[in-house]
Amino acid sequence: MGFTDYLGDLLKVGLGKVLRNARDDVFESFNLAIKRTIRKIIKDITGMLLIVAAVIFFAFSLIFFFIEYTGLSKTLSFLIVSIIVLLVGIIIKFKR
Repeated sequence: MGFTDYLGDLLKVGLGKVLRNARDDVFESFNLAIKRTIRKIIKDITGMLLIVAAVIFFAFSLIFFFIEYTGLSKTLSFLIVSIIVLLVGIIIKFKR
């Protein structure tokens, strides 16, 4: 009985170490995947915010162009730019 008990304890300890190492490897790979995903999401959000800011500045510059150089009223300038932005948004939406 002594040898079988020794062999059983040896298997339990060895199997426990193997399972712990496998668990740690799985958790580490999950952590790396989550970190990569978060980095990608942050890059995508930053890019989209910069694009939105550029569109806003472009729209304001177009409005001021209509007001100053073409002599249109502010109301008509905002209406024209809003229609342009709306049409571009619709085109982008339906191209997907």
